[in-house]
Amino acid sequence: MDWNKLFNDFADKYYAVPDFTNEEHVYALQNYLIEKDMLTEDVDFAIKTLLGEAPTDPKVRDQAKKLGLVSKGYGNWGKEKDGPTTHTNVDGKLEPVSDEEDDDKKDKEKEKPKATVVSKDAVADREKNQNVDIDTTYQRDDGEEQAKINAKRISKELYGRKGKGPLLQDSETSQQAIDNGYVRKSSWVAPGNAGSNYNENLSNEGALILEKYPDATEDELARVIYNKTSDTKLGNQQKGASIKSEDRIKAPDDIEDKKLWKAAKIAARSAKRKNDRAKIGAEKVNLKEPTKMQAYGGTRSDLDKLEEQINSANDPILIYDDDKVYKVPKDTMIEWVKSGGGGENAADTAVVTVDDDGNLLYDGWSDKMALSDIQGNSTLNDDFNKAAGRVDKLLEDDRINSNTREKAIKLVDIYQNKVAEIEEGYGKVIEKQADWMYQNYDEQEKVLLGLIKQQDKGYKKAGTRNHWQDFKEKTGMKDDKEALQELFKRGREGKLTVSQSKLIQRLGTAYKKSMEDSGEELPEGLDTDKILSKTREEALDAQRKLVDELNGLEAKTRNGITKKMGDMLGFQEAIEFLHLDKIDEPKDENDHKGILRRNTQLVMEGVAVNPKKLKDCMGVENLNDAEDNFQLQTTERLTKKPGTDIVTGKVVYIFAVNKEGKSREIGQKTYRSKEGPTGKTQNTIEWSNDMQECFDSKRND
Repeated sequence: MDWNKLFNDFADKYYAVPDFTNEEHVYALQNYLIEKDMLTEDVDFAIKTLLGEAPTDPKVRDQAKKLGLVSKGYGNWGKEKDGPTTHTNVDGKLEPVSDEEDDDKKDKEKEKPKATVVSKDAVADREKNQNVDIDTTYQRDDGEEQAKINAKRISKELYGRKGKGPLLQDSETSQQAIDNGYVRKSSWVAPGNAGSNYNENLSNEGALILEKYPDATEDELARVIYNKTSDTKLGNQQKGASIKSEDRIKAPDDIEDKKLWKAAKIAARSAKRKNDRAKIGAEKVNLKEPTKMQAYGGTRSDLDKLEEQINSANDPILIYDDDKVYKVPKDTMIEWVKSGGGGENAADTAVVTVDDDGNLLYDGWSDKMALSDIQGNSTLNDDFNKAAGRVDKLLEDDRINSNTREKAIKLVDIYQNKVAEIEEGYGKVIEKQADWMYQNYDEQEKVLLGLIKQQDKGYKKAGTRNHWQDFKEKTGMKDDKEALQELFKRGREGKLTVSQSKLIQRLGTAYKKSMEDSGEELPEGLDTDKILSKTREEALDAQRKLVDELNGLEAKTRNGITKKMGDMLGFQEAIEFLHLDKIDEPKDENDHKGILRRNTQLVMEGVAVNPKKLKDCMGVENLNDAEDNFQLQTTERLTKKPGTDIVTGKVVYIFAVNKEGKSREIGQKTYRSKEGPTGKTQNTIEWSNDMQECFDSKRND
């Protein structure tokens, strides 16, 4: 390497007369050498040499250790890094310095010019005497520039110069997801979407990065994650989460993909929470240093590896929560892992920390990108089935009598059958659309073929299941024209699957839009919105009536307070969807399921919600207190197609009433179809705006 040429170039770009007794100039050189792709270890050695921090003579190091000294650079040593110099290296021997000498050193340090000019501003200062003629009033944002440089260095050290090295996670599926993108029901993704997949995998990776680089800032970590996923299929699928937090995410000027940056930043915030919790836990359960952290997602492959690691660890498995150490038998822990993704175990990911003695600390996490993310979902039919099960549980717990149970079950059955009959009408709409397309195919062939090809491209770009390619594969038809005619033929005969019905529905929507845009009159066979709206409204009205009639019956809370049965069943539903039962402390050290439920912490937008925060935001003391003051509010808000009276769903609010009699909204349950306008009614539940704001206000607690 031609060092003369290198230093001349550095002088031209940074300082006309570099002064390497000035730390600002030395650190500018460090940035320059990293930008020139020098090996990190070479840069490190060069900079430490200039700062007087090159590898210390072993004899000097031993002397310093005995005297309790730390290096201050330039051969100087002291009791504290930021304290006064007490000794200096003289020919390989540490000699004490007098107070007078120490004062001289301090005076010289004060005289050092504070050069703060970097490359983009060097032109303005090249004609100055760089050691005395510096504009010390100049300010720049060192954080952003330094974060960029540090992230580039970390990325190279972790993943190689091209950033293509393996992840720190012991997970083939995480890398496959990055490379292949989110593809629904593929082996390399857990249930969810491209956003949740990114957040789960990359927050796990971030937690492991922080184990190696504990001093990395949030922006540095976000940049490392961004760099690793930039121009990847999963990275390109990021749409940008809807951030409600006051701690908004603004992309630095040099970041090109703003949506990906937002995803990377959220993953970095979540990673910090995961890493912090694991480190604190490892200390509290007395794991022996050195420890090693590993993270797992929700794919079958990852869960198998998590089970293997648990099986290879000492029995019991360690849990740390609320300043308490719990011990869970390995077989119970394995059962819990197997139940992930549904039921009591809400964990999407897990972080484990192990020591050389084989002890293992487990942390469960429920990962969400945004405070407004969906917390759970089911079908309207499933709601009826679960309601019946909850009624039976009330009888089992002696909180209703058998007569009340029979009345409640009868009501549930009546309305379940009524809704099923109503929703059969959705399929008739598909048949009507398919029949029109079949009858008018010859005249509309060009338009319909163009629309199905657009739909095909949309599936491929989104990385979602491609219903068109699935249909062609199932029928063995490679030609679009032939396959489209077969689709219409089956549709008019009512022989389509749910996914095939989506093809017809989306074709109809696209065709209607093209006709509306051109001002053409909509054919009767495609004007289905009003039929769907009426059917949807009838189904939703039946569900509301069921709640009203159930509220004519009574049940008792665990504390013996008499309440409306509709409220009681609504509360059990809220527990299931929002996992409210984690606010209760375990009954004792053998309440392993209670321990593990409580251990699974929710993290949204990087805000970790532990049981205490959840309890505080609900305004209750425990689950019994919440049940006693819970009310299911059946006041509805219909959701409609923008600019129309077409009903697409409804919102049912769930309220907790605190001791002062003020309603505090907990969750929002929305009924709609996730399979398009012609799909049967399903539901989703999210935290209320009040709860989201409360969680955000406790971000730093």
